[in-house]
Amino acid sequence: MTYTTTSEKTPTPSTVQNLHPDSAKLDCKALLALGVSPDDARMIMEILEISNLAKQYRHQLYRQGVVKEDARRLAKAIAQYDVVGKIPTPPYQNLIRHYCSTICRLGLWRSQLLLPAPTAPEQPPAYRRYSYNF
Repeated sequence: MTYTTTSEKTPTPSTVQNLHPDSAKLDCKALLALGVSPDDARMIMEILEISNLAKQYRHQLYRQGVVKEDARRLAKAIAQYDVVGKIPTPPYQNLIRHYCSTICRLGLWRSQLLLPAPTAPEQPPAYRRYSYNF
């Protein structure tokens, strides 16, 4: 079975899901066959994996009594850490601290989730374009 896109743009994850509804079985080879660049294929696979994991985590958290919106945020943060190693931002870390017992009970606890988020390197001060000598 061959899939084609109607536009010349790189397919987004939503268009790939429309092309291939069974995205859980979609792999990089299928994306490359669609004409997606290797970097975009890797990115799309990461997004789909994060989405699938977050959905599973969200349902587990919600069943344990976590507020729906908090469950969505927690699931996304944990899934992003699991797939790409992204450390959650401080607001997400506060949410993780609030629900830490539930997260532990479900087996979703990762000790690195509460590490300080890496900060951007400090930029050197901007130099003035003109210098004034008085």
